Amino acid sequence: MKPRPFHIWFLLLGLLLPNFAAAQCLQDKTTSASVFVGNFYQWYRIQKESSYDAIFKGKGACFAPALFKLMQRERQGNALCPGEAFLDWDPFVASNAFIPSEARVRIGTESAVNGIVQVPVTLTYQGGHESKKLILELIKGEYWQIKDLVDPSATIPVNQRFSTVLEELGKSITACQKERAPKATKN
Repeated sequence: MKPRPFHIWFLLLGLLLPNFAAAQCLQDKTTSASVFVGNFYQWYRIQKESSYDAIFKGKGACFAPALFKLMQRERQGNALCPGEAFLDWDPFVASNAFIPSEARVRIGTESAVNGIVQVPVTLTYQGGHESKKLILELIKGEYWQIKDLVDPSATIPVNQRFSTVLEELGKSITACQKERAPKATKN
């Protein structure tokens, strides 16, 4: 059968669409780190489903590969170890009590520390009565990517860096998998 012009368009569309969602996170090369973070939160706040879950459906390009791999491992842990609660809060609003759409977001002035750009974010809830400050750490290759998320108010030091929390959860996931793995029988 001879390919028709519309077959070629469907083929091209099929090849380009998977990359379109990832490309939405990529900014113009002249975009500042603060604008990138503002755009990320603007997108994050309007998601119909859990905003954190929505990241895995098209915003992976917003994250440094090492952090995104840890995030994916944590998501897999929920499937591998049913009944275990791993990440039970939304790291980008630093709460399990608020939905991102309820937050007012204020982006602070960016600063550079050892080649990493830090952008402070203040999230305000419930008419201004509660607020939370976070710091997004970014790296820039061709485009900005979130390298880590810091919660300076976390009372337990291990909980201050999102990557450290995910690494610890990864250990728990591995232990859970070993515990639930079928035992080899001896003859």
